[in-house]
Amino acid sequence: MRLKGICFLLAVFLAAFNLSAGAAAKNEITSIRWSVQDNSSDGSRVVRIVVDVKSPVKVSSAYDDSKKTLTVDISGALPGGNTGKLPIKTDKIKQVTGQKMSSAGSRLIISLASSLPKDAYKVFVLKNDPANKKPDRVVIDIFERLPQPAGASAGLKGKVVLVDPGHGGSDPGAVGLNGTKEKDFTLKLSLKLRDALVKEGAKVVMTRTRDIDVHSSNATAKDELQARVDIGIKAKADIFVSVHSNASVKREQGGLSTYYYAKTHSDALLAESVQNSLTRGFALDNKGVRQADFYVTKRSPMPAILLEIAFISNPAEEKLLNSNWFQNKVVACIVQGISDYFNKNSGGGEKK
Repeated sequence: MRLKGICFLLAVFLAAFNLSAGAAAKNEITSIRWSVQDNSSDGSRVVRIVVDVKSPVKVSSAYDDSKKTLTVDISGALPGGNTGKLPIKTDKIKQVTGQKMSSAGSRLIISLASSLPKDAYKVFVLKNDPANKKPDRVVIDIFERLPQPAGASAGLKGKVVLVDPGHGGSDPGAVGLNGTKEKDFTLKLSLKLRDALVKEGAKVVMTRTRDIDVHSSNATAKDELQARVDIGIKAKADIFVSVHSNASVKREQGGLSTYYYAKTHSDALLAESVQNSLTRGFALDNKGVRQADFYVTKRSPMPAILLEIAFISNPAEEKLLNSNWFQNKVVACIVQGISDYFNKNSGGGEKK
């Protein structure tokens, strides 16, 4: 993903909203930054506005098509006295105005040049991340161009891809604070991934297509995982892709990571290609490409990766996992990454 606009501090906004010397506020907006990002993998373009605050806030949004305005209310963070126009202007955004709400909060009014489809914007809150020195923040994503389906890729034509939705049946995997089960997310995403890969000319084999144990409900963990590996071996798959979401006791942890076991150079190349595509597509934390002794990646004779898509234990990312917009874009990025791998590794990977 290429950065079009440089992220920077909007000093004009801060000056306009600066609290008077006699006023004290427990929470306030500390900065706003924005960028325009192009995604070469699916042709999309997104404007991202990030509002940093001192402590947690609540956010709500409303779109008025008759006025072509998107209103974002930030409850719990005072901007101070004056109103102000923010220096944010793109092909889609005509003007952004900051206002003080009558209650303890702030309001951003985003005036648009044209209508905004329901799936063309997202407003969400991210909690502070001390490890990466990131404060509490509100994120507003507005698509100037929605993701477009890609044409068939020569790199994927005729390739056999094993897609493994993690967990299932008696094993729910990790569970989010709002009840999202990892096994449900992985299945939904994997089915979408299957359909996208087939459109690109690949043959896809699934370890499961519904909420079941692959081996049996009373199987050992080893037998269950070996059953998934066996399906890939029987299908003579060129690559093995296992889909998961991450979890941590630290609710603020978030991001994307791809794991592999170093059987061959192709395992690392596949992991790097997919991780690079995912991190170009999203502003989530890049947890990197990592080596690990996971059963399915170690025991699969073909190049194999295990994807950890966001953190289901992070409330903000749990919401993303349930979003069709997020799922569809993740799928587009994975497909692009796999295509990049095959284009770089025309032999289709080393098998042992």
